[in-house]
Amino acid sequence: MVSTSSIIHVAGIKLQREFGISRVKPAVALVLSASKASGEVLRVAEALSEFLGMPMLSVAEAVKTGPTLMCVSSDKGNRIVVTFTVEPDHVEVGPQIIVSKMEW
Repeated sequence: MVSTSSIIHVAGIKLQREFGISRVKPAVALVLSASKASGEVLRVAEALSEFLGMPMLSVAEAVKTGPTLMCVSSDKGNRIVVTFTVEPDHVEVGPQIIVSKMEW
């Protein structure tokens, strides 16, 4: 269950227009990008899935639901990154949100 007092500290956002993309259909499924996601990445993905009412699916399952996917992963600095991609080409279309810290 998502806590109503959760706080997401955002380190950076890259907007959709910065990707040079427009008119992308909204994401309808959430995907964990890494097969071995850390506990915190998994926790954030589950919280977003519940809060947004989006199913958390594998990439293969999610592609069947629609072309745009919301992906949760971690970067090389172990920060949580939320991205949006268009499948099947896996093209990032934005926005991209880098989370520096979560307060549960």
